[in-house]
Amino acid sequence: WWKAATKPTCPVRCAHTASMRSGNRDKTFAHAYLAATDDPVARVGEGALRGAWDFDSDAFADLAAFLRQLLSA
Repeated sequence: WWKAATKPTCPVRCAHTASMRSGNRDKTFAHAYLAATDDPVARVGEGALRGAWDFDSDAFADLAAFLRQLLSA
């Protein structure tokens, strides 16, 4: 679901270690990924605006369908 190379960078791998203590692992993962990009940003929304997330990916298909349903209601 991201546009990075197939092998994640160290901060992304480190975000998934068992020793990591975080209240929100998904948010920590997203921030680690964004920090490791060529154009690092601190916020998920900023990353979205800069193209960090591949919204055409199949991983977002269910979310996109849900949002379309909300907009058509």
